Amino acid sequence: MYLVQENLEAINARIKFSHE
Repeated sequence: MYLVQENLEAINARIKFSHE
């Protein structure tokens, strides 16, 4: 679960970066 949360945050950051 720990790794999943970290992965989700990393993906979210990547999506935000891609959208900008």
